[in-house]
Amino acid sequence: MNNQNKEYLQDIRVYIEDTDCGGIVYHANYIKFMERVRSDFIRKCGYEFSTSEKQGYTLVVASLSLQFKASAKMDDVLSVGAIVKKVTPRSFVVTQNVYRDGQLLVSGEIKIASIATSSGKLCPMPDVIVLALKKYLIQSEEK
Repeated sequence: MNNQNKEYLQDIRVYIEDTDCGGIVYHANYIKFMERVRSDFIRKCGYEFSTSEKQGYTLVVASLSLQFKASAKMDDVLSVGAIVKKVTPRSFVVTQNVYRDGQLLVSGEIKIASIATSSGKLCPMPDVIVLALKKYLIQSEEK
């Protein structure tokens, strides 16, 4: 966790399976990198993938957008971040960035929604998760 801007960071190495025939990371794999880091982050906030469905809800990607700035290559070590931008009782928005040696390669905004497993409709997240996510809100959203 980078305390200055509340960005949760995790390193990921690029392997051959992540690249195209030219050794450049295939665009869809940035989404996978972000998913891994975001999953670990929300686990730290109290979300348990293995028990949430038993509790009647799950978290799903409601929307995402990506902006590509530069390419990563095989054997690069990337730092993938997650910053909580907005939290509501039923969803939250995370900005995710992928860096190589401090250079921003890809930036994305992902909205995660809580849905009832029985109906597939929006439902509230447990209060403990909402409160934990709010602890990581960036300054501009805390006001």
